[in-house]
Amino acid sequence: MKTRLIFAFLLASFTAPASALDAEKLFEKVSSSIFQIIAEQSQAGGASSGSAVVVGPEQVVTNCHVLQKSKVIHIKHGNTLMRAYLEFPDVERDLCILRVEDLKVAAPPVRELSRIAVGLRVYAIGAPRNMELTLTEGLVSAIRNDRGNKLIQTSAATARGSSGGGLFDDQGNLIGITNAGVSEGLALNFAIPAEYIRDVASRGQKNLAKLDTPKPQTTTTTPAGTPETSQESKRDGGGRRIIGQELVQHFSNAFEATAKGRSSPFILSVSRNGYLRRDCMSCRLQMGTGTFKLDTAANTVCMSWTHIEYPSSSCFALYDYGKGTFTLRTLDGSDSIDYQIDGQSTSG
Repeated sequence: MKTRLIFAFLLASFTAPASALDAEKLFEKVSSSIFQIIAEQSQAGGASSGSAVVVGPEQVVTNCHVLQKSKVIHIKHGNTLMRAYLEFPDVERDLCILRVEDLKVAAPPVRELSRIAVGLRVYAIGAPRNMELTLTEGLVSAIRNDRGNKLIQTSAATARGSSGGGLFDDQGNLIGITNAGVSEGLALNFAIPAEYIRDVASRGQKNLAKLDTPKPQTTTTTPAGTPETSQESKRDGGGRRIIGQELVQHFSNAFEATAKGRSSPFILSVSRNGYLRRDCMSCRLQMGTGTFKLDTAANTVCMSWTHIEYPSSSCFALYDYGKGTFTLRTLDGSDSIDYQIDGQSTSG
């Protein structure tokens, strides 16, 4: 009896290696998580194409270079077309996470780079040359160093449009995001390790933290105890300076506004949790994401955001011009954002 119990324990403790899937079964298992990226670059209809992989609830990842110069982003899978918004950019590693509202597709499991060896059979799925859900097969050829990061070299064929697609092992685990090839037909293709995806959000936040900190403004205090800037009154060019609890209330609810700064018009989206987004309507870059924080002592709101290619950070005073029209103006008057609130929301 004792021998039988030991034998049963050994059987229970032994974990057999997962069986490899053939190409047909693997494609059936993971293809629902692969999307085509359509990044529109102009109102005339120009667009770039790439690929994306589902990585979490309402999130896909792609290569940042796929999104450059785009104004509107969609993801496509068969007859499904959904709008996507940049959420976290990690330009250094060329990984950008997009948020896609109401996307309900499971993310594939990720295999760590330490468990990937040369000779592993792999499969790439993406949209090369706009040919959605193309499957190719190959091997891991090498693990390379690239400016402090790792790259997976593979013989699985990729082409223009494959960027941002998935590289999978023979069990359906995501091991990489396909990124580049030296030349089509030479079997020299590369993927960014999938484990890097988990760092995109934190690295994006660190990039925001590295933005230039706005210089403190000289303030004085009115007899009533309300801080005011030394060279501003509550009224400016017909606009009423919003301060105190009214300023807090303005940013306590999520809202979306049509805005205009020094450059082209954009959509300013503000959430209740200190997150903001700038969606460009006709500018060269599509959008920026960032954060805002109220300075109740100085009655200002400080915003930090980053586009795919450049960062910005400023503190603003808020002015009300009536009928839902507002202006955010830096205290030295060097920059301003005019916006018209299109609607209020309690989400965010």
